Amino acid sequence: MECVSNVGNWYAAQLESHPVRTKSLTAGTLAVLGDVLAQMIEFGTALKDKDILFDNRRIFAMFIEGSCVSGPMLHFVFEFYEYICPIHCIEECVHKEQDLKSTGSFRDEEDDNVKTEVPSDQTYEVSKRQYLAALLHVAFDQVVMAFPYVAGMMIVTALVEGHGSNLAQELEEEYMNNVKASWMAALLLAPYQFLAFRYLPITWRVLAVNLQDVLWVMAMSYVTHRTRETSEPFFDFANDDFNLDDHDDIFSVHDYNATADAGEY
Repeated sequence: MECVSNVGNWYAAQLESHPVRTKSLTAGTLAVLGDVLAQMIEFGTALKDKDILFDNRRIFAMFIEGSCVSGPMLHFVFEFYEYICPIHCIEECVHKEQDLKSTGSFRDEEDDNVKTEVPSDQTYEVSKRQYLAALLHVAFDQVVMAFPYVAGMMIVTALVEGHGSNLAQELEEEYMNNVKASWMAALLLAPYQFLAFRYLPITWRVLAVNLQDVLWVMAMSYVTHRTRETSEPFFDFANDDFNLDDHDDIFSVHDYNATADAGEY
């Protein structure tokens, strides 16, 4: 238990000192976990015809998407939610109740008098606003933000995996289907996310949502890749050589075999 406590304290310190970096790397790591689970299910079932257990380039693509797109996006989006519709910044009555429990009284800032009771209607109003704000956060995150979340996953993974030439057609044919699949997966996870938004401080929400998103990524990774061919690996261990031919995206190089046949090399 002491080891777990030390890890938790270290992670909390990293969140405090390097919030974006910590959340981004966490998102990338958990995206890899979700994709690995998806590939294991695909290989062991008839969901997708696969010759190998793990597509390593696909795993790398999911890490890049999680750490460079989804993780930073969640950090800033959650900050924006809290700025527009705060949950924990409207807790004056809650703080008064906590003071009452610990000291038996609190100082009212309006009349600067020490009091021993918080009006119940005031406490109820704050609690109601908190639940409503949390509900709005979850609804916006799952319905509206599904569009950039899904687009980011489709675009980044297609480019990294070497399917850039098919990206426009894939977006045209599969984008809305993937968004609908995201809505269905998110609906099942909505109660957990609601509790995370309502009760966790904003610093820890990205971690909580990332843990939930292992299941979301598992579903969306399959949906995103169900029509794609297995990616060519960056490194062919069998031939002990880099496999960089026939890639038509930002990671592409010239087709040296073709140019050699043409007599240029």
